Amino acid sequence: MVAPRIGRMDPFVLTHAKAFPVPPPPSLESMQYQRGLAEVVALGGKSSQTGDEAKAIALLHAGSGSGAWDQIAKTRRRACELTLLEESRTLALLNFALTDALIAGFTAKYEYALWRPQTAVAALGKIYEHPELEPGLDWTSQVPAPMHPEYPCQHCTSGSAAQEVMEAVFGEGEFGFSFTGNGGISKTYQSFQEFAEEESESRVLGGVHYRRSNAVGDMLGYQIGAHIVGNTLLPQGG
Repeated sequence: MVAPRIGRMDPFVLTHAKAFPVPPPPSLESMQYQRGLAEVVALGGKSSQTGDEAKAIALLHAGSGSGAWDQIAKTRRRACELTLLEESRTLALLNFALTDALIAGFTAKYEYALWRPQTAVAALGKIYEHPELEPGLDWTSQVPAPMHPEYPCQHCTSGSAAQEVMEAVFGEGEFGFSFTGNGGISKTYQSFQEFAEEESESRVLGGVHYRRSNAVGDMLGYQIGAHIVGNTLLPQGG
């Protein structure tokens, strides 16, 4: 398993890793979990996913979420011609948010230790039953599943925290920027929100996260990002 000790790190700004509590995931027997698993199997499998655009989105965002936002920040600060002080503050706020989001997210991951979709599929007919999915289902996620527990979605937590910071610094208005992601794939976006929402959706399309995990990760990230921009490195007089 990857990085089980991240949750023991001291956050930069949060008072502790559980400053914003993460609710437990739905039980494996719940309708919510069963619907979520069926959706991922349909939308995020190598053989079940049929749309070229969906596959491209899944692959584009398959790399590090934190690295993506640093790339975007550097692109935007050049376009805005920030002073050295403004640039330093922006990158510090962003990476405070990304790091604290990682610590909070991984704390919850290892507390709840929820199955990845591929684990649930492999358990069908052995130790797990699903009302729609048959035992022995031949299914592989579109992108390789990260080697840590599923819940909550870390790309979503980090992305929402980063979005809060970037909008606080640069505003919520539309502007064009390009992002080059996993495998050299590039795409143009018109807002931080558009990128963050697609990044979140990509984890379902990639077959590695349930939609409920995305929603919880998004909410956790928004809380962290808003707390950081409101409580640290405030402009003089702010």
